[in-house]
Parts: sequence; structure tokens; C-alpha cells
Amino acid sequence: MSYSKEQNIHKFGEDIENFGGYVYTGDIYSSKLAHERNTTAILESIDFAGKKVIDAGCGDGTYTQMLITRGQAKEVLAFDPCEQALEFAKKNNNVQNNIKYKVANTDNFALDNEEKYDITLFRGMLHHIQYPDNAIAKALEWSNTIVILEPNGYSPILKIIEKFSKYHREHGERSYSFAKINNWIKKAGGKVIYHKRAGLVPCFCPDWLAKSLKFIEPFFEKIPFLNVLYCAVDVIVYVPDKNYTNN
Repeated sequence: MSYSKEQNIHKFGEDIENFGGYVYTGDIYSSKLAHERNTTAILESIDFAGKKVIDAGCGDGTYTQMLITRGQAKEVLAFDPCEQALEFAKKNNNVQNNIKYKVANTDNFALDNEEKYDITLFRGMLHHIQYPDNAIAKALEWSNTIVILEPNGYSPILKIIEKFSKYHREHGERSYSFAKINNWIKKAGGKVIYHKRAGLVPCFCPDWLAKSLKFIEPFFEKIPFLNVLYCAVDVIVYVPDKNYTNN
């Protein structure tokens, strides 16, 4: 089932009203394990300490704060098109003035001045927008280092979940291969300087399965064939390619 951008925004807004936050940031054991690994994978990819960071598509703000509290970022500018999510984020902001919020999407977001931020983070949001390739290109106007975390598009298990999970269908969940994302980056004039596949625990799976998968997760992450097929996410860092020419 395909959902428009407006339907996706509305659905996430409904989650705020019905569940007091996004479903996957709630008190679900498997989701906690999955997103903790996502967080550590992001923090392992680059040094956020003392940096000015853009959190593009920040959602309900749960993972925005970790950029300050765990990444030691200097300040964060967080934007999202869902107003209910941003209101929730503001209300639950425990680091106060270090985070600024803005209602915007990747199409209309612009910096208030010409000074770039140090890092832009796309945490699990590119697959929710209509033109992720445009967002990848525009991010180079906002900062010179961009970090992407996206579901692993090579995973056959993930493709099955996307097709049959009610949550995934209602929220327009999908995934792209690393090759496709890398191609978008190259076309935008960027180059990948870091890539890692991480995680094995899917959100919303039974606790016993989550515990079992977490136990074998480190092994799967290290084996090339296994991490291509079974790891949950890709973490990618790209920068402007100084040798890029737009022919």
C-alpha cells in the first residue's frame, strides 16, 4: 500500500495523539534494543562533540536529545513537517536551549543565514519522503558532513516485514539499497567516506526473539555476507566530492 507525504505526516501526528509519542520510541523492548544500536552506530560514525548539528526529520525529538547528551554536540537545529511531533519534542526537551525546532520539510527547509552547520543527520527519514535524492543533494547546502541511517534495502526479511506489517504499511515504511543511496550521493556531488551495516533486532518483535538476536548481533555485523542480508540498517557518512564535475 502506498501513502502520500501528507498521509504519512497525518499518521505520525495520530501516533502522538493516540500513544503520547511515536510508537517505536515507546516502551517496547525490541524497539529499545533496535534504536539503542542505531544510536551507538550513529555516534560511532563521526565525532559530534562541539559541533552544530541539523537533525533533519527529527520526529518526536526522542533521539534529537542524544546528540547533545551523548554526542556532546554544541547545538542542534531540528526540523520536521509534523507539527504535533514538534510540540511533543518541545514539551519533552530536557536540554532546553541547546535545541531549536522548526516546522519544515526537506523541500522548504533553509538556513536563516548563509553559515553552514557542521553536520546534518538523516536518521531513518529519507524513506518517508517522496524525493530522497533531492534531500541528499540539498543537505550539501546545509553542511559539509552528512550522516545517513536508513533501513538495509538488501534484507529479504525487511522486505517481507514492509509488505505484511500493518505498522510498516500504514507509515509508508520502505528501504533502499546502499548502491542506490550511494548513486544519489554521487549524482549530488558527494562521496561516501564511511559505511557500516549494523543491528539485527527489528522493532516490534517478541522479547524472546529480540534477546536472541541481540546476542548474535555482533557476529552478524562482522561477517560481510551475513551483514548484507540480515543487518537492519546502513550508516553512511558523505561529504562534498572536490573532484566532482556536473557534466
